[in-house]
Amino acid sequence: MALVSPGVSITVTDQTQYASNAIGTVPLVVLATAQDKTYNGTLCSGTTKANAGALQIFTSQRDLTTALGAPYFLFSGTCLYQCLHLF
Repeated sequence: MALVSPGVSITVTDQTQYASNAIGTVPLVVLATAQDKTYNGTLCSGTTKANAGALQIFTSQRDLTTALGAPYFLFSGTCLYQCLHLF
């Protein structure tokens, strides 16, 4: 059912502007963590000495947490410091 009102004219114009990503563009995120961290009682594979300094690809937050362990944030006074999650 069309809604018609005398003397009313409506025009919808899409003026969306965006820059498309180049094909094959991959974001680079640099992370630092402790060596030999554990997560759920299992050694995190991304924190072993063999993987130190190597580029690693993660496809999800779960994959990242499993490989590098969960982050742990510690407050010291009014400052926030990210610390090692050792348990």
